[in-house]
Amino acid sequence: MSKAKNTPDTTLHKIVMSFGVEKFWEKPIATYSSGMLKKTSLVMAFVGNPRAVLLDEPFTTIDRDSKERLCLLIREYRTWGCTFLISAHQEPKTIPLEFDSTLVLENNTVSKLL
Repeated sequence: MSKAKNTPDTTLHKIVMSFGVEKFWEKPIATYSSGMLKKTSLVMAFVGNPRAVLLDEPFTTIDRDSKERLCLLIREYRTWGCTFLISAHQEPKTIPLEFDSTLVLENNTVSKLL
């Protein structure tokens, strides 16, 4: 996937190392745990030069260190102009990121929080 998106090897290496994927990179994907699958999908989201990234529950099934590294990558990519749409069941204030806006779905109604 990184070759198809023309990702430089140095960039791919940085992302892979951020999530610790190098430990199991060569193993068959059928042997991956849910955390390993999540980390692999996160690596794929960041390869290339994405202008927008949709992350569905990115903070579930990953360890604390990976959550911190994910937040660092999101902040870094945002400085390059990448937009993120993150869906999560956690309270926004429990996620260590700055949000431009927050939408809440409750009782089939969407409301915006500041």
